Amino acid sequence: MPSKSKDILTTIVWMALSIASYLVVVASIRSLSHTMDPSQTALVRNVIGLAACLVIASRTPGVASVLRRVSLSQHLGRAIIHAAGGLMLIWSVGNLPLALVSTMEFTGPVFGMAIAALVLRERIGATAINACLFVVFGICTIAFLTQQPIGPSLLVPIAATGLLTFATLQMRSMAKEQPIVLIMLMMNAFQIPIYLATGQMTGWRDLTGVNWLDIAPAICGLGFAGLATQACLAKASRTTSATMMTVIDTMRIPAVMTLGYAGYGESIDAALVIGATMVAFGAITISIQGAKSPSTTEQVAATT
Repeated sequence: MPSKSKDILTTIVWMALSIASYLVVVASIRSLSHTMDPSQTALVRNVIGLAACLVIASRTPGVASVLRRVSLSQHLGRAIIHAAGGLMLIWSVGNLPLALVSTMEFTGPVFGMAIAALVLRERIGATAINACLFVVFGICTIAFLTQQPIGPSLLVPIAATGLLTFATLQMRSMAKEQPIVLIMLMMNAFQIPIYLATGQMTGWRDLTGVNWLDIAPAICGLGFAGLATQACLAKASRTTSATMMTVIDTMRIPAVMTLGYAGYGESIDAALVIGATMVAFGAITISIQGAKSPSTTEQVAATT
């Protein structure tokens, strides 16, 4: 098999595994939402993530030496931003139609473009601006025409995506000088006390009497499938561009729609399908433009 064809097939396999792992994460969060509040769910995820990062970091040369030079305030700031976005996203998965949440995650490139223009002073082309407007029109189509009771709660997954996009761009900047495993290790370590604090402020759900064997599959799915999703994306990034990854990743939307419909009896109306298609088309267009622009815009294209 020619090398290029092999790379395409490898990319498709890794992206398919990434989408499958994402579906497991979504189903796990929805299952745990009946037992835990978002802070408890996030805490469980971070404990598993911290343990995994410690194992990987212990086997990665040079992590200890870099750790002595890192800026703790920089890592803390990123951890807070990522935690806020994570809590909003977990709440959204537990309370909103899954297809809606998955669609809103593809607004990430719009936030990335805004950050590139406002913070980094990059010039954004007319095509990219039109693509951003296409995403906005898609969101408006869902917000105003869907028959599903959404209301202002639509803003929660959008805000979550904006915060997580900013945290992703921070990580990409930090990764130029620090191993990614160290960044993830610091994030998980800082976020554990953050989630403990938010849980205390909002009030923990009483887990007395919970059958932990019943929720163990969801806990394992949340922790390990989440790690698998990132690992598969990392593998795919070695054989293709961020543009192609974004194109394939839009298949996540119909996959999540199917999960919501078949697994949770969620309805799918024309407004949701049309709006999701517009959002996905805009995200792909932004990604294509990113491949033609400076490196920062390429990073933006990979934030979905």
